[in-house]
Amino acid sequence: MGGKWSHEFHFLSPLGEDTLYACSVGGSEGCGYVANAELAKSRKNGSDGETSTESVAAGEGCPRCAEGTLVAHRAVELGHTFYLGTRYSEPLRAVVAVEREKGKTEEVPLSMGCHGIGVSRMIGAVAAIMADAQGLNWPRVMAPWEVIVVPGPKATEGDVESVYDALQRQDGEDIVIDDRADSLISKLKDADLIGYPVILVLGKAWERDRLVEVQCRRRGVKLEVQLNDLANTVQELLADL
Repeated sequence: MGGKWSHEFHFLSPLGEDTLYACSVGGSEGCGYVANAELAKSRKNGSDGETSTESVAAGEGCPRCAEGTLVAHRAVELGHTFYLGTRYSEPLRAVVAVEREKGKTEEVPLSMGCHGIGVSRMIGAVAAIMADAQGLNWPRVMAPWEVIVVPGPKATEGDVESVYDALQRQDGEDIVIDDRADSLISKLKDADLIGYPVILVLGKAWERDRLVEVQCRRRGVKLEVQLNDLANTVQELLADL
């Protein structure tokens, strides 16, 4: 592709395909050295020189500072930027007129750059960051649905429709209904495992007082809400997700 410089953007993960070497001295005192294994350098056996990339290994001296040693990390590459300079703009005569002294202008080739984003890898990285012991925990923009309605065994089809309609009358959240014949506990476990941002339960509170149980695991919220207040409550939760 060409260009003088490029930068990779990684997410540290034991499942990553890439190996990064980073200086062991972290924080504000560290030198900030990080490099992909393909390009990493090191000080070996206390030497001030830099070894070739083929011989770099964890524990060798950091090539940028005298205090640190290299630590290996597995990582997933999420993005890449390239500075292309004028490699393509010069042959294509992609220029811009730049004003110089005394009102004169000069045609200057554009300095170009490009980037790539690993969309599928980013999904895996977000899943790894947001997951907890109960399952996935998708942010709103990536969730398959924003809200799931989970009816209990005594909730009727009309009950479910009233909850669905109460939400749709407002801004129309992206809603799915779990109408399987499975037990309520099983459906709630699946909802947590899949990672819906907001879970609405028609359980004992609905049978007793016509209250919807609103769960948002990411915010640690579990509320019992009247049907008239449901849309506003859900919107407030989703606004922070």
